Amino acid sequence: MPGFEDGLALEPVDMAVTKVAATARSRWTRRMGRGGVDRGMKDIRTIVSLIRGGRMDLAVLQKRLHGMDYEPALIVECAQVMREIEALLA
Repeated sequence: MPGFEDGLALEPVDMAVTKVAATARSRWTRRMGRGGVDRGMKDIRTIVSLIRGGRMDLAVLQKRLHGMDYEPALIVECAQVMREIEALLA
């Protein structure tokens, strides 16, 4: 990242995968009545900004998500989060 040449960090797409999964998990736990907060829109907007800013590619994000070994319920929720991201990019 410009201005942070000496710092170490994950690639933006790695961070985005964790954000999508965290959003999906929090929504799933809320739907199952286990409480928690819906932290999703802030993370979704961050991902959209990274894609629009050219820091990350949507296809790479999708590929990384497809490579994750999540339980079926989380896969479904991640797909919903990705649909929201795609809608904001349209």
